[in-house]
Amino acid sequence: MLSLFPQPGPFLPSFNTLLVKGHYHPSAPIHLSLSCTAEFADSQAILISPSRQRLTQALQHYNDEWLKLHSGFGSVHSLSSRVKLFYPPSPAHLCLLLSMLRVSSSSKTDNDAWLNPETTLSIPPSLVILHEPSAYFLSSDGVTPSKWTLCSYLSLITHALSSLTFLSGKGQERSGATSFALFDSRLDQLRLPIVEHPISQRDDSGENRSTSRLEPVYNYAQKYFEWIIAAEQEDTSAHGAVRKRTMALHRNDRDGGFIKSWEWWEGPDERQATRLIWEKRSVGQSFAVGKT
Repeated sequence: MLSLFPQPGPFLPSFNTLLVKGHYHPSAPIHLSLSCTAEFADSQAILISPSRQRLTQALQHYNDEWLKLHSGFGSVHSLSSRVKLFYPPSPAHLCLLLSMLRVSSSSKTDNDAWLNPETTLSIPPSLVILHEPSAYFLSSDGVTPSKWTLCSYLSLITHALSSLTFLSGKGQERSGATSFALFDSRLDQLRLPIVEHPISQRDDSGENRSTSRLEPVYNYAQKYFEWIIAAEQEDTSAHGAVRKRTMALHRNDRDGGFIKSWEWWEGPDERQATRLIWEKRSVGQSFAVGKT
């Protein structure tokens, strides 16, 4: 089963689409990718992130104990070799990448000569992860450039879903659709106008004013997802180097869905790596898909 954690962490329910927002642990997309390739012997996962540097820095700063101890093992290397990483630097590059993803046919044709080897897959991916797309729309100080609109963000989701539908249909020997997960720690803070900002106008005091109302992107983005996880991190000032994290899992349907919550503590081990310490009631939970 798929998971956001090293074992003995809890498992996720089976999903087609999953949204993870808030203060999730930076290694969560990596554990999800590895659990996918471990679950299916012939599977492949794809992780798409705006910046190799930011992803690497986040992982290094977090310093996951399990990854530090096991990443050099041959079994883990075998799993990670089936995870493809891409770093499109802009929304336009991301859309181009998604349009170029193809599954090679078993019988070579003239069309195969035009396929890019970097974006040509031997089999349809079991999982595609889109990591931190808000980084395309927010600067380091949280300011949103005026050229972006609500549609700019939502179109990334629809492009991804359309691409996955196309790729899933190419699987001759594997059944089941490709799962899609979106991780975005700043989604709750992201607000974009429905239409592009007009040219600034000046009021009577000479100050620039904008007539475009900013909309919370999450309110619209969440409608594309079957399952939603909201992650939180508690204030660590009272606990020193130890911090508490929580995740709440919500089924996003009209009936209100089913909620599970996970709680754990994080702190440095003797090697200064981040160790996860689980609350007993958070491990080994099973999932009910129906109403509570």
